[in-house]
Amino acid sequence: MLVDIRTIPRNWIFKRSGHATLGTCALLLLGAFALFSVVSEPGGNTSVDRIAYQVTDWLVTGPVHRVMHPVIDNAGDVGAPGACIYLALILATVLVVQRRWLAAGLVLVVLILLSAIELVVRAQLGTMSLGELPRFVVAPRTEHFFAIGPYPSGHVARTMLLASIEVAMLPRALRRIGAVAAIVTAGLCGLSRIHGGQHTGSDVVGGILLGAGLGLLWAAVLPAVGMLERQMWSARWLSTLASTKSASHR
Repeated sequence: MLVDIRTIPRNWIFKRSGHATLGTCALLLLGAFALFSVVSEPGGNTSVDRIAYQVTDWLVTGPVHRVMHPVIDNAGDVGAPGACIYLALILATVLVVQRRWLAAGLVLVVLILLSAIELVVRAQLGTMSLGELPRFVVAPRTEHFFAIGPYPSGHVARTMLLASIEVAMLPRALRRIGAVAAIVTAGLCGLSRIHGGQHTGSDVVGGILLGAGLGLLWAAVLPAVGMLERQMWSARWLSTLASTKSASHR
């Protein structure tokens, strides 16, 4: 039995309580990312870059360096491609256990979409040529990946995306705490990338905007995904029930 998608209201994203805000925020963040990508100047000489360098330097050399220095040194590993793939698979598995097949698949789709946007933007800005894309996919940790000013920061974007998805999966009472933890985690990952010289402050800001925008977009479409999943399970249950009754009458 096919799922009738016409039963989903066309303006569902603005009718469901709470999800109107998520959808609007997602569009605003993605729009801000697009705008920031246009106005941002590569090279690490903008005011955002200078402030980011100063904050990072103060944290690793200032009064709190004994605590923050080791944290910042290791925080960048959170957004590594391998770690994020494993985390995405874990999140998808949790959703599959909850019989949220479409939501689980959407986690992987949005992660692939983020990587595609990252590569396209870098190619458009000239920080990576189109000829390097196959090499990037095969060996993302080679020297070309650490070119000066590779905008946006993929590590930060992936961290923010998956953290946003985790927050959306939490019980409602824990989401505010989870949101703060997500922002702190992405921020520390960004500071780590700045401290290591792989990215500038602008790269980190772009990564946060992109990751948060796609993460909120994933959360905003959950109501429609949930409707489709319920219809699919209902159709399957009715089909099984009809088959059982038909078999019993034979």
